[in-house]
Amino acid sequence: LGELLLQRGNYAEAERNARKSMSIRQLSVGSNHPLFAETVETLSKIVEATGHHFESEQLAARAAKIRAFYEQMQATLQRKGPRVLQPHHEHSSAHGSNIANSF
Repeated sequence: LGELLLQRGNYAEAERNARKSMSIRQLSVGSNHPLFAETVETLSKIVEATGHHFESEQLAARAAKIRAFYEQMQATLQRKGPRVLQPHHEHSSAHGSNIANSF
């Protein structure tokens, strides 16, 4: 919605909406998630359009840092492979010698 308001030239409402969206996204997905970075980037575009170049640069850098962190985290997880026990893994409760069998 913030980008639509920006396109229409309604900068004040676009900024209010983007800041509110940023708060909601931070609470819902956390501050290191790419969806949060997307919202920060939208706010960066809006404040750039209003002439607040320094704040825009700070927000853009924050969004880039979040994306880089997320990509690094994803790469680390892919290298390590899945960390979930499979149903028939010797340490899972689905294995033949689970706790229920001991009673």
